[in-house]
Amino acid sequence: MRFVPLHLVAVAAILLAYLCWVAESRWSPQRHPSRTRTNLQRASADIPADLIPDGPGVRIVNFYTGSREIARGDHAVVCYSVLNASSLRLDPPVEDLKPSLNRCFAVTPERDTTYTLSALGADGSIASASFVVKVNPPPPRIEMLSISAKEIRRGQPFDMCYTVRNATALRLEPPAVPVTPDEKRCFHWYPVQTTKFRLIATGEGGRTDHLEWTLVVRTH
Repeated sequence: MRFVPLHLVAVAAILLAYLCWVAESRWSPQRHPSRTRTNLQRASADIPADLIPDGPGVRIVNFYTGSREIARGDHAVVCYSVLNASSLRLDPPVEDLKPSLNRCFAVTPERDTTYTLSALGADGSIASASFVVKVNPPPPRIEMLSISAKEIRRGQPFDMCYTVRNATALRLEPPAVPVTPDEKRCFHWYPVQTTKFRLIATGEGGRTDHLEWTLVVRTH
């Protein structure tokens, strides 16, 4: 059996003790609270330094959306930042939320909705924040208008097709065929003179969308 010299054992023990001291002094928040705070600031550069607490206590730093008004069917992006939180709750619930310095998710409310974020701290402290997303009726849209020609000879047929969404009323100016706010319709008629047409869709709240074109009718 080979024996390790005692002086080598002593050197190894001293080296191990030194490495443990360096690691403990570098990462212990009790020894370097300012360094821990600096790391937190670096990880959350969008959070003002005066809002980062030194001690315990849950805090909702940010809870907001960039779209306080949306059309029904559209979505809004919601973001939050929380500190010292052990759990979160969103009302009305959209998805399970976890404590985070910076996280965003999408919501698609069907009506005016108040969103409330509640945060529970490990020390029992509670914080909450709210905002309202206003939901407006979706605007009417003429998504497609197809015409068979921009110029025809008198006596030739003319075709028009359209696709309209979110419309409660539809009219053609000047009236040539009885258009209706169905999702998709086609019409066939025989124009007799050059005319500038305008297709107008009206939705909830009186909002409108329109497309116009000129049909040239040659007489010879």
